[in-house]
Amino acid sequence: MCNPCKVRHERSNASKHHVIAPYAEKITVKKRACPEHKESNYILYCDVCNVPVCDVCTTDAHKGHTFSSINEIYIKQRQMVGEQLEYIKSWKVPSTKDLLEKSRKATKDYVRSMENIETSMLYTANKIKEEVDYHYERSHRTLEKEKSHYLKSLKGKEEEVQCHLTELEELSESYGACLKSEDRIALLLLARNVHDKESPTLIDATPLPEFIPGMVDKTSILKQFGKLVPSDQKFEENEKPKRGDAKRKQIGELVQSDPKFKENEKLEQTESASEEPPEDHPVVLGTLLAKPVVEGSLTVEITGSIIACGGQNLTWTTSDKCIKTMQNPSKVATRKIKMGKEQITMKNFFDMVVNSRDQLLISDGKNSIKRLGENRTLETMFSTGKSKPYGISSLPNDNILVAFRCERKVVLFSSTGRIVQEFMKDVLQHPMFVAYNNVTDDVCVSDAVDPYSKGKVLVFKRNGKLRLIYDSTQEYFVPQGIKTDGFGHILIADSGMGCIHVLEKYGSLLQKVQVDKNIPAMPYSIDIDKYGCIWVSEYDAKIVHVVKYLETTSKLE
Repeated sequence: MCNPCKVRHERSNASKHHVIAPYAEKITVKKRACPEHKESNYILYCDVCNVPVCDVCTTDAHKGHTFSSINEIYIKQRQMVGEQLEYIKSWKVPSTKDLLEKSRKATKDYVRSMENIETSMLYTANKIKEEVDYHYERSHRTLEKEKSHYLKSLKGKEEEVQCHLTELEELSESYGACLKSEDRIALLLLARNVHDKESPTLIDATPLPEFIPGMVDKTSILKQFGKLVPSDQKFEENEKPKRGDAKRKQIGELVQSDPKFKENEKLEQTESASEEPPEDHPVVLGTLLAKPVVEGSLTVEITGSIIACGGQNLTWTTSDKCIKTMQNPSKVATRKIKMGKEQITMKNFFDMVVNSRDQLLISDGKNSIKRLGENRTLETMFSTGKSKPYGISSLPNDNILVAFRCERKVVLFSSTGRIVQEFMKDVLQHPMFVAYNNVTDDVCVSDAVDPYSKGKVLVFKRNGKLRLIYDSTQEYFVPQGIKTDGFGHILIADSGMGCIHVLEKYGSLLQKVQVDKNIPAMPYSIDIDKYGCIWVSEYDAKIVHVVKYLETTSKLE
């Protein structure tokens, strides 16, 4: 209807409640003959089989099915295709062009980065070659100089011996002629000049120069040249997309939603996680002490104190109503921290960590992650909702790893509390403490029911796949606090055996550090300072031990 008719229609009491629908263009479907019944045309659409049918089909193969008007179905499909076309033109095409531009830029950046790496490798190799050539040339010049001097001396001695030999031959001829001669006067005169000159002596050639070869092995060369660490990314060749790939992708997504598919996928992930490192993988020992030294111990106010080592040579530990900062076991400085309006005791704090900005982050054990502000007041960074946070660790980009024991998962948060990634919930049982390995880009989790039950340590790749499981060979392995150092070592507090397990990045046990040889200990929370010392608290004792396990010439980063 036209606009005046619409106004009158809306004002009339009889029709004002009517719904006025927009005008739709009448569309008719071009008639097409049914291939089964060529004398009849398609007139209906079977709702059960989703195919057009003729009047004969309704009483034959499609008997008992429900049908719709073929015009109505066509209009709906036409409208849907139009909407899809509009969506593709207005959103998909521009976003895909933007993605293509970003992909090209990423390719250029990647090529530039790889060229920089190649240039750095070539520069290092050339520097090593230059140093080797320099030392060779220097040693060779010294050898040639000594060789020249010695050969010159030998040549002079050879000429001297030759002259002496000539004199002897001439004298022999004179003696022979004189003996044959009957001239007695000549014989008497010759006898006065009997040759008594000593023969020349030879030069002693025994003190030759000596060359002591250096120890040339792969380890020393790699140490000087450096090491290329390949990325964990798996590269696959991208095939040219074919017609129907989008449809097959949709079918694939339906298959993945099947529970059996998820079960098989989980099994594949577990199998890939059990991969063992190559036999010749490098074990980075760093400068581990053969016999770790207990530097000292100090007394705190509560059992199971939480340890966090940070910059400014400070180590933080929880006390009853304050947080203590310590520089060494013999010097303890107490700093009280205001709680704001929330009167929370330190017993509610489960874990602490110092991030890359030297800020103290705290898992309050309730429902939030807190930060120690500049005015020594605790600030809430973000809430974890109904989930209770336990272990906490910080990444170089300020993202935060949090272990949720009750929910059996480890979550990677941004600094604002946005969830970035979750790590295999079904594999974890009771995640307690968590640590990020800055060398291997791995996530390490200690998984134990309590300090009295056997547990295990799981190491995940950043893509979420399980890299390895360490459960020790002993029967009473109870992992608690877990940390990593600047060499990629993984340190685990074992409250079951009273020691610290030191692993290399592939999970091989390097050594066990005894916390206290005099009394049984139950290590609980640990951290590593920048001078190669482990700070470790005990689960059931009001004491903190400091153990030197690493010899360093500079601070660990």
